[in-house]
Formats: sequence, structure tokens, C-alpha cells
Amino acid sequence: MATYDAKLIKASRFLQEVIEKKHTNASIITNLERKIIRTVLSCNPQTDKEPPISLTSFAKINVERTNVLNGIAEAYKRLKVGHEADETKNRKQQDTILEKNKRIQEQDVKIWEQQRKLRDQEKKIREQEKRIREREEKIKELESNPSEECVNTLTSGLSAARNEIRRQQEVIQSLSETNRSLEGALKGGVDRSGLNGKWMESWKGDDQEFEN
Repeated sequence: MATYDAKLIKASRFLQEVIEKKHTNASIITNLERKIIRTVLSCNPQTDKEPPISLTSFAKINVERTNVLNGIAEAYKRLKVGHEADETKNRKQQDTILEKNKRIQEQDVKIWEQQRKLRDQEKKIREQEKRIREREEKIKELESNPSEECVNTLTSGLSAARNEIRRQQEVIQSLSETNRSLEGALKGGVDRSGLNGKWMESWKGDDQEFEN
């Protein structure tokens, strides 16, 4: 039984060391639990080969053994509680990170939509500029042999086209300010490089479309 008691004391010391080092690894806890159970089950006084002892000594040893077992059980309980608390804390942190990533993704979607609107407006402006150039060329052609009615019509259309360009430029300025506000709201947030990569690929495709 002295050998058995030594095993219990060793297990108790090992458990105390684990607690002091604040191990929270689930495999360490599980393996320790198995070691303690195997040690407890290995005790069989009927097959003990040590010399017989008195009933008083036997009772005293059993009391000491019970104290050791109780100490191990209490220490193990504290270790399990600490591990569960750490797991709960980690889960909360993960939930917080997921929520932040969700909000960032929503902001990235808004930015992406603003970028598309900006591209649409720029495309409209390019079309307006093209029409203006065409009208200017026609006006120059008519300068040598002008027709007052034609010149007035073209001049009126040219003025309307320029007004439309100014309106489109105001829209672009408004969209740009909104886009800067959205991007500024994300500064200092969680890394979203993975999300940006996805949107950047989409933007590259849009740029190629507009270039063509």
C-alpha cells in the first residue's frame, strides 16, 4: 500500500503543478484523469505483498489515503472549472470577432456598390463628352456655310450636354464623399484582407470592362 500511496502523492503533485502552470489543454486534463483512475483501481489490499500491519495502522493509512484522494478530487475540480471558464471566454471572443467581421463585410459591400455607381457615372460622363465632341465637329462644319436654324439647334444641344456633365460630376463628388466616409469608418478595425481580395478581383473585372 505504500507503493500505492506514493502513486497517489505523485499524481497529486503532478496535478498541483498543472494547476500552478494554469494548463487548460483538454488532453492534459483527460490524460491526468485516466492516470488517477488507473491508480485508484490498481489498489487491491488482498494482493498486497507487504508485511501485515495492525488494524490501527491500516485505518490511519486509509484516512491519509482518503485525504489525498479528496485533495486530488478538489484540485481536479478547480482545474476543470478553470478550463471551462477559459473555453467560455474563448467562445465569446470568437463570437465578437465573427460579429465584427460580419459588419466589416457589410461595409465592404457598401463600398463596392459605391465604386460601381462611380464607374457608372464616369461612363455616362464619357458618353456625354463624346456627344459634345460630335456636336462641336458638326458646328465647325457648318461655320463655312451656316444655317441659322441648324446652328441654334446644335448650340442648344451642346449647352444641354454640358449641363448634364456638370450634373453627373456633382453626383460623382457626392458618391466619392460617401465612399470616403465608409472607408474611414473601417480604419483601425479587424483585418479584412481576405474580403478585400474578393472585392478587388471583382473591381478588376469591372475596370477591364470599362477599358474595353
